[in-house]
Amino acid sequence: MNVTTFSISQFRKEAAEVADPAVPKEWGRVPTCARRCDVSERTMWAWLSQGLPHARVNGTTLIRFTDLDEWIARHRVERDKVRAIVDSIVRKHRHG
Repeated sequence: MNVTTFSISQFRKEAAEVADPAVPKEWGRVPTCARRCDVSERTMWAWLSQGLPHARVNGTTLIRFTDLDEWIARHRVERDKVRAIVDSIVRKHRHG
């Protein structure tokens, strides 16, 4: 039997995030951003330590969604570029 516990403080946090869907949100907390990227909160904290821009207000870490999108885009691996680099290295070693 799976029992879900109810936390009024967690409910209030989550309710505040979806209170008015007509108002686009510019910033999100770590859990929100982690869900958005489909990664763990631990991964999100690692990204913050690796330079993901963020703000800290009264102990709350906030990440601007556009900063998150741009940071991830800078880490994009384009398959053709990777293949070209590998092919170049292999050619150098074959023709020594």
